[in-house]
Amino acid sequence: MFGSGMLGFLLVLLGFAVLVRETSLFLLALVLLVAALLSRLWERHCLDRIDYRRRFSQIRAQYGETVELEIEIVNR
Repeated sequence: MFGSGMLGFLLVLLGFAVLVRETSLFLLALVLLVAALLSRLWERHCLDRIDYRRRFSQIRAQYGETVELEIEIVNR
């Protein structure tokens, strides 16, 4: 949602708000910038401690055979 272009724009908007001393624009840009940075952090680290394993009942199978799949997901 917040690409690097949007982050740059928010930084410029924040600087502009400081220059013209516009409090409401400064607060809006600051809140959006904090939300963007938190979104980036969450995207990067939300699945860090999730483990995923899968096991098949057979190593090899012929066409048409049924193979069982066991999936294990662990949230540490």
